[in-house]
Amino acid sequence: MRDLTPGSPSTRAAVARAAYPGFTASAMRFRIFHKCATWAGILITLLAALLLLMVVYGLKLTSQVEADRLNTIVSLLREIGEKISRGTSPFPLEVAKSPISQKLEGMRPELKSNSR
Repeated sequence: MRDLTPGSPSTRAAVARAAYPGFTASAMRFRIFHKCATWAGILITLLAALLLLMVVYGLKLTSQVEADRLNTIVSLLREIGEKISRGTSPFPLEVAKSPISQKLEGMRPELKSNSR
């Protein structure tokens, strides 16, 4: 350690070392902590971005599957309705002429326009 008597040559660093003896070690620990915190933040951000990407991709796939499923159901129901209206029902006659199918036929627009 340098002598800090009034007549000796001193620099600002020497005065700082004399005033705060553990400052250099503390500064090194802070630098290490700061670097670790920075890398942890980068890692957490990348992980969050990856998880968000997976969630959005999964949502997109799910919506496509649901849309395909809905289109399949609608096309099957239309096909069954057309077969019932033509008299070539894929179901037995009792099912084809059930009260529900009669209500559905009563709701069809082309049948309403013919009944007027």
